[in-house]
Amino acid sequence: MNSVHQCAKSVQIMRKNDHYYLTKLIFDIEYEQNVIMDKAIMEKAFKTKVDKVSDLTAYVGKTVGISEWIQIEQKNIDSFAAGTLDQQWIYTDPVAAANHSPYGTVVAQGFLILALIPKFAYETLHIEDAEMGLNYGLDRVRFPQAVPVDNYIRGKVDLVGYEIIDGGARIIIHYY
Repeated sequence: MNSVHQCAKSVQIMRKNDHYYLTKLIFDIEYEQNVIMDKAIMEKAFKTKVDKVSDLTAYVGKTVGISEWIQIEQKNIDSFAAGTLDQQWIYTDPVAAANHSPYGTVVAQGFLILALIPKFAYETLHIEDAEMGLNYGLDRVRFPQAVPVDNYIRGKVDLVGYEIIDGGARIIIHYY
């Protein structure tokens, strides 16, 4: 199994009228190549739930969640290609990809993998008094290895830091 697609995630949560709002995101993602879907071997998915943003201080330096596995199928890749107008053959033409791609098959767009970050976020961490989340942006995103079609990916989330800021809090999370 190969862990790849790493980037940092930081989350900024702002407080307004006694509610916290997620305002900044940065992520790490991993995928497992040709995963054997044997639940007894793999780590189980789990989610951390806290009542208040300040409760996260107890989780700094710890894994706060692991998402469910999702298979990246050709239909996902094709839909994303159509929606983004990114119709490169390496994504959409299995015959050409088999003959000309260094991967020997179609691969998922890197931005398709990034677009799954909200799925991973919802499945791994819940803050009760955070009423809504806004994607503020990403820092340090790299795609060091492609995700071939029909492989499985998931997010594993570590809380790296927590600090109180004016009007809320900033949490730094690694998704890998």
